[in-house]
Amino acid sequence: MFRGTGPWQYWADPQSRFNANPDVIDPLGALTTVLYLGGLAVVPLRAPGLAVHGALLLTLLAAQAALGVANVVARQLLALAVAHNAGAALLLTIVVVLNFTVFPRHDT
Repeated sequence: MFRGTGPWQYWADPQSRFNANPDVIDPLGALTTVLYLGGLAVVPLRAPGLAVHGALLLTLLAAQAALGVANVVARQLLALAVAHNAGAALLLTIVVVLNFTVFPRHDT
């Protein structure tokens, strides 16, 4: 069996008590993302001129959550996994666009 060294040595050992279970960690990360981005999307919905950004963020977040659940139910089909990764890229893009819309760069 492979025994790593350094900070990852416990991750590679299935007998280690420090080994994180992906079946527990992945849903916690998904829940954290949905709560954080869902809360972030509500604010632009109430602001004039930003409602489109908030609605798009909520729509992409719902699609991403549906793709994640479908990916688990369908036992991780490649097409669903690729679509899930593309959804993550789109979520990142809309968050960056929203950031630059709310906080425009002012060159002095």
